Amino acid sequence: YDFAPAYEAMRSFYEAHDVNWLNQETLVNDAYEPSGYPMFSTPGDITNALYDIGFRVFSLSNNHSYDKGAGGIAASREHWAAMPEDVVTAGFYNLADPTADLATQTVNGITIGYLSWTESTNGLPTPADSEYGVIYLDDRETMAAQIAALRPACDVLIASCHWGVEGSHTVTDAQRETAQWLADQGVDLVIGTHPHVTQGAEWLDAADGTPAFVAYSLGNFISAQAQYDNMIGALLSIEFVKTTAPDGSVSVALQNPALVPTVTQYETGYADIRVLPFSAYTDELGAAHGNFQMDRAGIEAVLRGSIEEEFLDLETINERTGCPMYGVSKITSEPDIMLTTFPGAQYSAQSLAEHLEVFAKAGIVVDMICQSAPRGAEVDFSFTTSYANLPAVMAALPEAAKAHPPLISGGYSKVNLFGEEMVTSCGVAARALRALAGAGVEIALITTSDLDISLLVREQDEDTALEALREAFAL
Repeated sequence: YDFAPAYEAMRSFYEAHDVNWLNQETLVNDAYEPSGYPMFSTPGDITNALYDIGFRVFSLSNNHSYDKGAGGIAASREHWAAMPEDVVTAGFYNLADPTADLATQTVNGITIGYLSWTESTNGLPTPADSEYGVIYLDDRETMAAQIAALRPACDVLIASCHWGVEGSHTVTDAQRETAQWLADQGVDLVIGTHPHVTQGAEWLDAADGTPAFVAYSLGNFISAQAQYDNMIGALLSIEFVKTTAPDGSVSVALQNPALVPTVTQYETGYADIRVLPFSAYTDELGAAHGNFQMDRAGIEAVLRGSIEEEFLDLETINERTGCPMYGVSKITSEPDIMLTTFPGAQYSAQSLAEHLEVFAKAGIVVDMICQSAPRGAEVDFSFTTSYANLPAVMAALPEAAKAHPPLISGGYSKVNLFGEEMVTSCGVAARALRALAGAGVEIALITTSDLDISLLVREQDEDTALEALREAFAL
């Protein structure tokens, strides 16, 4: 079996991430014949394709974990054990000691721990002759013991919960209560699966004040199910930032969570089934869908109706336009910058030229020239210059400010993003602003050109801004 074409359109997304996690909803093995609903078994060849596009972490605990009984558990565990050494799985536990051999992975100096639990196994009990099985979400005692055992061994603890109501975009009270309980126990990130449709996400505050994040349902990654909304999924993208303080203490912050939508596409008879990024999806593809008349507006309505605006990212992958992402090759900064603004300046090219000529004659080099949209006959007009030029600016002001005295403020730094590929890149400014917002940095001014973006931030925020932006653009 060749599953590669089903996932190929997502390759660029996964290549851009350091860790790629997947809920593997069916047993994977070659001991059983492939089978579909309601008792699934998937050929081992599927993991060749998943590994090839970048998946390394697999969650195995779900309502189909017992579909083939003890033999299916054993065959699945044998298959995963034969995968390359960098593959990590969670979900089948030694029932005699469920705190043994818990999954961890270290990437870029950050150790991540993984746990995986399910709400049900479709009424199938744990096979009496199996040493391994799942842990149910109502077994709080075992879950707490696993968290307590794993938490000291990792910087970030991720838990997968197979929960909720199939086909419902509504998060249940039980999901919310469980997520909060997990945060209170020390889980940093909760990833929800099972409803087969998208649900919302939120930040949580643990009992000790530590922030945690939960995505209640990612929907379907790829599916041949029977409802329109089953075709729509979301990929969770999130950043982990590790900081070592001067006293040697270490902390890891979760930043910039985003849910990036996907669509399952197939033609008549489920031919050529594949997953596509929403940003690459067209109305023409939707019209050719094998089961539904889909279009971007309808898909977006489902997404906006189920995922909070602050977490919904409709633009990260843009295969449709052939537009590469980001293209930033260098980030620099310049401190001691002063901002000068002329509010209510006359809306005319002649007037603005006269303002600038005054400073040019005084030998003052200006930068980040910016004009607001006109309000009748007036505009706001700003520029930056080195704070060292303050005396020269003040000396030039009597002529420049006869009608409209400017506002002058110092204490800024200019942060510059540069890249020759930015001219054909999408989402650079959006990602930069998202990164700064996540770091608590506000901007006073932004200017752009084909090759660079300049951001004016408070001088005390310069280091924080640089760190956030270099992390966002992997520099």
